[in-house]
Amino acid sequence: MAASVEDFFAQVESRRHAWPAGRDDLHRHLLYDDVLVEEQLVAPYRELTHRPGLAPVPARWMHTTVMHGGPVDPALIAALGVSAFRGVSSGWAAL
Repeated sequence: MAASVEDFFAQVESRRHAWPAGRDDLHRHLLYDDVLVEEQLVAPYRELTHRPGLAPVPARWMHTTVMHGGPVDPALIAALGVSAFRGVSSGWAAL
């Protein structure tokens, strides 16, 4: 039996809502200090990133995804509780 891969982008509603409705995924992100990102990345490259057709990323949304665990069963999220996922995130934020 051949395995099939679900088309993530086929489920995306729009660029404004760029995540499939009702889908929860597990991620690990490295988060950065907003002030440093603004000073070191956003400001120096503003002339390049603020052009027609480009969508600059605000400093508060800058991150590096180090793991994408794919879709997570909503029952698992309910069993663990939202705070468990926030706890994982806050632990990595200190790096």
